[in-house]
Amino acid sequence: MSYLVMTATFASFVVFGLPSGYIIKKTGYKGGMIIAFLIMAVGFCLIAPAAKHISFYLFLLALFISGMDKLY
Repeated sequence: MSYLVMTATFASFVVFGLPSGYIIKKTGYKGGMIIAFLIMAVGFCLIAPAAKHISFYLFLLALFISGMDKLY
């Protein structure tokens, strides 16, 4: 299960590699930074409920979402 933490983070690179490139072309550099900040905020806001409910799968989802912002 410990490898799922890294897999959830880096799987977002594979899944959202091309879509993030299209979004950056449309929104530009500043718009990409704003989108990355919003995605990071959503991902990190999910970590607290995952800890409160002791849900490993919600934690993996939060890591997946917070991994998406590294692409922008």
